[in-house]
Amino acid sequence: MTVLFVFADWCDYCKGEMGTVTSLYSKYRSCGLEIVGVALDTSDESLKKISKQYKINFPVVQDRLNLTRKKFHLKVLPHFIVLNKQGNLLTQFSGTKDSGDFYAAVRKTIEAKKCTAVTGKPESR
Repeated sequence: MTVLFVFADWCDYCKGEMGTVTSLYSKYRSCGLEIVGVALDTSDESLKKISKQYKINFPVVQDRLNLTRKKFHLKVLPHFIVLNKQGNLLTQFSGTKDSGDFYAAVRKTIEAKKCTAVTGKPESR
């Protein structure tokens, strides 16, 4: 499972999810979870600052052309896009109101794989 975590440096809600996304990746990447951050409207300097401040441990790409926003019709940030191994869209979660559902879906998928690396909730939230 691959998750695109779409955020922007001006989005306080996105920053509020950083710790949980980082923790989720730490706990479940050995179980096959891949997370790629997609930064919208974010300068190089700002991205460096955010990466250091939140100790981001997953790769982040900058989408200066807003292709992600256009392709997935994003209206709300943060946004979580879940893809299968072939890169096909499985589901999407928008904003902080859906973030709890997103985290639950990831845990359910990992548990269904019977991965023994880690169980439980992400540390911060």
